[in-house]
Amino acid sequence: MILNSIIMKNIRSFAYEEIEFLKGITLFEGDIGSGKSSILMAIEFALFGLGSQKAESLLAKKSSSGYVILEFTVDNTKYEIRRALHRKNEKIGQDPKNSWMVINGEKLPLSPSELKQKVLQILKFNEPNDPKAESRIFRYAVFTPQDAMKDVLEDSKKRLETVRKAFGIEEYSTAAANAKELSDDIKYKMAMLKGRFGDIETLENENKIAQKAVTELDDNIKHIEGEKKEHKTAHALSHSELNTLLEKDKKKSQIMVQIEAKKTRVNDAKREVKEANARHDKMTKDLDEKTSKFFELTKVEKPDTTKNVVELQEEIARFQKISSELASCNGKKSMINAEISNLEGKLSETTGDLTSMKSTLSELQRQYDSHKDVLEKLKVERNDARDQKIQKQTEASRLDEEIAKFSRLGSICPTCKQKIEEAHHHELVEGRKKKSDVLKYDVKTIEDSIAKTEKSLEDVKKKTESCDMDMERIKNEITVIIELEEKKPRLAKVLADISRLEQENADKRYGQDPIKTLSGIRDELIHYEGISRQKDEITKSKKGIENSIEENKRLKEERLKLISEEEEELIKLQKSDEFEGLDEQILKKRAHVEQLMSDVTKLEASLAQKKERKSNEESKIQKNMEMISEYKKLQDEFTKISECREWVISYFIPAIIEIERQVLLAILQNFNVTYRRWYSILVEDSTKESRIDEDFTPTISQDGYEQELKHLSGGEKTSIALAYRLTLNSLIRKETDLIKSNLLILDEPTDGFSKNQLGKVRELLDELNSEQVILVSHEKELEAYVENIFVITKQEGVSKVSRKPTSAA
Repeated sequence: MILNSIIMKNIRSFAYEEIEFLKGITLFEGDIGSGKSSILMAIEFALFGLGSQKAESLLAKKSSSGYVILEFTVDNTKYEIRRALHRKNEKIGQDPKNSWMVINGEKLPLSPSELKQKVLQILKFNEPNDPKAESRIFRYAVFTPQDAMKDVLEDSKKRLETVRKAFGIEEYSTAAANAKELSDDIKYKMAMLKGRFGDIETLENENKIAQKAVTELDDNIKHIEGEKKEHKTAHALSHSELNTLLEKDKKKSQIMVQIEAKKTRVNDAKREVKEANARHDKMTKDLDEKTSKFFELTKVEKPDTTKNVVELQEEIARFQKISSELASCNGKKSMINAEISNLEGKLSETTGDLTSMKSTLSELQRQYDSHKDVLEKLKVERNDARDQKIQKQTEASRLDEEIAKFSRLGSICPTCKQKIEEAHHHELVEGRKKKSDVLKYDVKTIEDSIAKTEKSLEDVKKKTESCDMDMERIKNEITVIIELEEKKPRLAKVLADISRLEQENADKRYGQDPIKTLSGIRDELIHYEGISRQKDEITKSKKGIENSIEENKRLKEERLKLISEEEEELIKLQKSDEFEGLDEQILKKRAHVEQLMSDVTKLEASLAQKKERKSNEESKIQKNMEMISEYKKLQDEFTKISECREWVISYFIPAIIEIERQVLLAILQNFNVTYRRWYSILVEDSTKESRIDEDFTPTISQDGYEQELKHLSGGEKTSIALAYRLTLNSLIRKETDLIKSNLLILDEPTDGFSKNQLGKVRELLDELNSEQVILVSHEKELEAYVENIFVITKQEGVSKVSRKPTSAA
C-alpha cells in the first residue's frame, strides 16, 4: 500500500488541510502539540474507522461535522475512501450518509462497517470485521504509536498480550482464560447443586405420616357433612314458619298504614270544612261591599256631548294649533314692524328716489376711475424723476471724488504715474467742476418737479377717497331701500294670516276660551267612562263571587260526607284482634332460625378446616414426591459436571498453555535474532548487549551484569522500544505473506536520542528498505536523512501544513 493524499476537514486542530504524500522517506516535523499525530490518527480513521479511538477526540470541538478523504494505491489500483463525523444532540458518531469509496472512478456508497470490510479485502488483511476493534496487522506491521510501545515494555502482562495480538495467537490465552472461567462457573454450579440436595429418606417418612392423616380426615369430613345436612333441613323448616309470621306482620303494617291514612284524610277534610266556612263569610262580605259601591256609581251622569274622547282631543288640538299659529304670526308682525321702523330711520335724511340714486352712483364711479388713472400716472412720473435724481447725484459724487483726488495727487497722474502739466491739470479739474455743477442744478430742478408731483398726488388721492366714501354711502342707502320694499309684502301676508286665524278661533259654541271649555268636557267624559268600566268590573266580580260561594258550599258538603264515612271505617279497623301477640311470636321464631344458621356455619367452618388440612397433607405428599424426583436428577447432573470440570482443569487448560508456550518459543528465536540486529544498529556500545527472554522481555547486560530497564537513560529506552517495534514490524510482515513491505509509519522514533544516536538514523532508514517511509518527529536533525519535509505549525489553535525544501532540492 502506498499513500497518495489526504484531505482533512474539522479533524482535531485542522480546519481544512490537503497533503500530497510522496514516495521515499518523508518527515513531518513540528513542535510538540502542533498536530503531527493528528495526521496519523486521520489516516488510521479513514482506513479502519474509529476502532479504539473516540469520536470526541477526532472531531474539532466547536464543529458540527468533519471528514477525512484518503487516496492510496494497492497493486497499481487507486482507491479513494471518505469517512465523515457528525455531532447530534451532544453525541458524536460516524455519518453513514456521507461515507463512500471510489474504485477506478466508480463511487460506492458504503456504511462505516462496510468500508472497513472493503479495506480489509483490498489490503488482504486476514482479520475479523469488528467495527469497534483496531486493525492488528496495520498496528504492528505498518504503524505503532511510540507511547504505546513504551507502555508495552514497562508492563509484562501488556507486553505478552501485544505479542499474542501481533502474531495472531491470542486465541490460546483467550481459550485458557475462558476455560478457567468455565471451570469456576462449574465449581459454583456444583456448590449450588450440592446445597440443594435433601434427605430423600426423610421425605418418604413424611409422606407416610401425611397419608395416615389424610385417611383420618376423610372419616371426620363424612361425619360432619351428615350433621350439617340435618341442621340445614331443620333450618329450612323454621325459616318457612318465620316467613309466614312475617307475611302476617306485613299485613298488620299495611292495616296500620291504612288507619293512619284515614286519620290524616279525616283531619284534612275537617280543616277544609273550617276553611270553607271562613271563605263563605269573607265572600258574603265582599259581595255586600260591591253591591253598595255599584249603587253609588250609578248616581254619576254622562256629560252633554255627542263627541267621544278622541274627537274632543282632536278638536282641542285644532284650537291649540290655531292659537299657536296666531301667536307666531303676531310675533312675526312685531318683528317686521320693528325692522321697517329701523330701516326708515336710516333713510330719514335721504332725498331722491332709487333711480336718481343709481344715476348718482354711476357718475361717482366714473369720477373715481378717472382719479385712479391720474393717480397712477403721477406715481410713474414721480418714480422716474427719483431715478433720474439718483443717477445725476451718483455722477456728480463721482466727479467730486475725482476732483478731490486730483487735488491730493498734485502733478502726478494716478494712472501712469507720469508728471502732469499744470495747464493740463487745471483743464482736468475745471472740466469736472463744470459737469458737476450742471448735474447738481439738474438735481435741484428734478427735486422741485418731484415736490409738485407729490402735491398733485395728495390732491388726487383726497378726491379719490371722497368719491369712494360717497359711493359707499349711496350703496348702503340703495340696499336699505331694497330691503324696505321686500319687507312690506311680508307684513301684508302676516296681517292676512292673523285675520284668518282670528275668524277660525271665534266659535260661539265654546265661548271665549274654546280650549278650556273642550278640556273640561273631555275630562268629565273620561271620568264617566272610568265609572262605567268600574261598574262593569263590579258586575263581573259579583258574578264570580256568587259562583265561588256555590262551589265552596258544594266542597263543604263533600268533605262532611267524607268525614262521616272514614270515621265509620276507622272504628271497624281498630276493633280487630287478629294480630294480638304477633311480635313476640316473630322474635322467638327468628332467634330459633339464627341459632340453627349459626350451628350450620360452625359445621361448615369445621368442614372447611378439615378439608384444608387434608388438601395441605395431599399437597405436602405431592411436593415431597416432586422433590425426591428433582433431587435424584440433581445428583446425576452433579456427577456429570464434576467429571467435566476435572477434565478442563487437569487436561484442557495445561494442553492449551503448553501449545501456546511452544508457539511462542518458535516465534522467540526469530524475534531475538531480528531484535538484536536492530539493537546493534541503534546502540554502538560493545560493552552492552540486549536480548529477549522467554517472556519476550528485553534484557540489558553490560560486561556480563544485567541492568533494569528503569535505570536506563531516555535515549536507551527509546532505542530499545524502537528496536522492539521494528522487530514486530519485520516479523509480522514475514508471517503475513499478503503484506508487501512498501509502507512504514514511525511516530517519534528518536524521542530522547543523543546527537550520536541521531546519526544512526540514516543507517536505520537504509536498512528498512521500504518504498514509502513516513516519519513524525520534532527533531530537526532528521531533515538531513529524508527526501521530503513537511512542517506543521499551529496558530490560534489551528494547525497548518507546509512543504519545506530539502538540502538535496
